[in-house]
Amino acid sequence: SSAHKLSDSIRRIEDSVSNRVDRISETVRSNVEQVKHDVSSKALSVKDNVSAKVSYVSDEIKQGVSTADQKVKANPYLFAAAAIGVGFLLGRVFLAKKSAKADKEIRYYPDYQKGQNLHTGIHVRDENRYAAR
Repeated sequence: SSAHKLSDSIRRIEDSVSNRVDRISETVRSNVEQVKHDVSSKALSVKDNVSAKVSYVSDEIKQGVSTADQKVKANPYLFAAAAIGVGFLLGRVFLAKKSAKADKEIRYYPDYQKGQNLHTGIHVRDENRYAAR
């Protein structure tokens, strides 16, 4: 009868939908696994590349330090003189900067007590003018 046909149709639709959901779930699961694998492979590749570059740079630095050490041992007086010269130049630069900064920080204020226009920044206050009344 028609109720039986309707029931069969609903069961077929449910089965069809269930099969489609299962296929979609399997496809999504497969895609997720593939993405995980791809990301893992890429991360491992990046790690290996970074590790190789760090090792290379480390070796280059060690080689450079070794070369510099050999040159210093071969010519100690030359390098000592160069170090003294560099220290002297750096000292001059820093003293010049400090001196220029100090010059900028000195303010000139009118000296009201003595009637002078400018002086070195020490202001002598006229106590009579500022006295509490």
